[in-house]
Amino acid sequence: MNSSSIVPNWPAPEQIQAFTTTRHAGPSLSPYDTLNFNEQVEDNPDHVEQNRQHLTQIVHLPELPRWLSQCHGTEVVNSEHWLLDHSADGMYSTHTNHVCAVMTADCLPILLCHRDDHQVACVHAGWRGRPKGIIEQAVAQFAGDHEDLLIWLGPAIGPNHFEVGHDVVRAFTTQHL
Repeated sequence: MNSSSIVPNWPAPEQIQAFTTTRHAGPSLSPYDTLNFNEQVEDNPDHVEQNRQHLTQIVHLPELPRWLSQCHGTEVVNSEHWLLDHSADGMYSTHTNHVCAVMTADCLPILLCHRDDHQVACVHAGWRGRPKGIIEQAVAQFAGDHEDLLIWLGPAIGPNHFEVGHDVVRAFTTQHL
């Protein structure tokens, strides 16, 4: 890849290609600089489109990513039923060359695949969706033995650089006492 992307170090089947991007590239200006893909913020729409085209080119994607309108919920959409602006926080696919995508800033990107190489999912696991079961919803999409799932946790915030409020602590502790 390049300085615009991070390739997971996981034992996924060779046919599975996965990556997460960094913010190094693209024309977006502060505060969305630089490699912003999100149309739901006040970034220049032309810059967002340029960033999306740039992504497709730098990692040689077989198609444009199937972007979601993320809502910090628990819905996982099958890539076969995806529609532009579909509101969900995860995508599952069994189709070759369907590019599943989620966007994260401080939330956790999670990539999942089955060892048999024909099932994949990506998840936007934020502090609202995670305690409500977004990860469990993604895992439930997979056929076969869940012991054969491979999971990669992408870059996210951590305790040394991000302090959470009481609302976040409550969201996790009230769900899992």
